[in-house]
Amino acid sequence: MNISQSSKKEVIAEAISNILMENFILDSDFFLLPDVYFYISVIVKYYRDSYDQDLIDSLENILQKGNYQYIYEDGEPFFEKGYLVLKTDKNNQTSIIMHEPLNEDFLSNVHEIVQQAIINDQLDLYLTALTNLYGALSLDQFLHIWNKYNPQDKIDKMRLISFCIKMRDIAIDYWYKANFIVHHRLNDKKLDELMAMTWKKPYYTPTIEEINIYADGLFDNTAEAFQKMANFFKKNRGGLKPETTEDLIYKMAAAFKFDFRPTDIFKILKNMHYNFKNDKVLKDFNDMLNFSSNNTRKWVTRGATPKELFEHFEKPLLKDLPKKPWK
Repeated sequence: MNISQSSKKEVIAEAISNILMENFILDSDFFLLPDVYFYISVIVKYYRDSYDQDLIDSLENILQKGNYQYIYEDGEPFFEKGYLVLKTDKNNQTSIIMHEPLNEDFLSNVHEIVQQAIINDQLDLYLTALTNLYGALSLDQFLHIWNKYNPQDKIDKMRLISFCIKMRDIAIDYWYKANFIVHHRLNDKKLDELMAMTWKKPYYTPTIEEINIYADGLFDNTAEAFQKMANFFKKNRGGLKPETTEDLIYKMAAAFKFDFRPTDIFKILKNMHYNFKNDKVLKDFNDMLNFSSNNTRKWVTRGATPKELFEHFEKPLLKDLPKKPWK
């Protein structure tokens, strides 16, 4: 449909409506659960009188099963793309205007959209976790792990690439480049450096428990290496206040994770004004440093610990490494 300055308002409105519908249908395939729950909440909150009670009950049941609490920020993508419009009246009362054709499409497919969003949420969790674990990983490695633990929801490369690109529009946790999924901390230069250091090394295959741990952050706080390091600094505070000690613990965890040199680790201690009480504390520190560094999962060792990599270096790519003696 061609639009010009002389076009009638009805023609322009129809063209905009068609564009919104096309975009909405494409986007709905990539909705995460908070997106779906927010959209349902708006219908229930502002438009419940427009639909029969059975439908409203069904929508409320979806929200109840998801334990969803209405959060305005969840709706930002809908407002930015024009799918929803926020209206404020003269009494500063706000309401949300919905586009009826979008509602009709959404409601006619709501259960399918919810099921796809459940898979999308899981996919986002895995992408976040595995980039936290590896820094960067190939599409093949991701699909190897995804299909291993999600055999009922197998995906292909094109779907994975599309999902990564779509998520890049709304988040910065990970990005896609040349058949690799990359952590947001890595720019092109750092990615090239990491690839040069890792390209001959095998990937460590995490457990489900580890995937859930790394979905929450870069470090495994339950790992023996982290606990040994944290306990050392809690016992030997070096003149630091408790809150500063906590900061130091996470700086040290990052130093091990990103394979800092010992000289750089001692610079961290110096910059934070950490003092060794005596030679025994220094010796204990060096013992801890050796153990924790060698037993921390690092990007330069593709998620393995240096100790594991040394023991299993000849294992081929994409093969599950033995659970023993690995923890």
